[in-house]
Amino acid sequence: MSTVNVGLQWNEYLKLLSPRGAFHFVGAVLTPAQIDPGILMARSIQLTGSDTGTPATLKQLLAFAERFQIRPQVEVFPMSQVNQAIAHLKSGKTRYRIVLKADF
Repeated sequence: MSTVNVGLQWNEYLKLLSPRGAFHFVGAVLTPAQIDPGILMARSIQLTGSDTGTPATLKQLLAFAERFQIRPQVEVFPMSQVNQAIAHLKSGKTRYRIVLKADF
């Protein structure tokens, strides 16, 4: 999943996906993505995207979350334990999101 709004070397990210993997764009990149269709076809990769709403809608969403004290559910691992975080993710024990916190 990409949440950034800048162009990146998309083909390099797509090569990291497992066969039949999926890549989802959420960030609105203002320049066309340069993607090699051969990578998509050879690995049966799916590309999808969705918007996150207008600035006004996001402001309403944040006000709602604040009003009802809604907080994200994340599991935080220090960057020095990145291997343990990946193992935790691969084990299927992760609930919602893992966040890596810089500790260097």
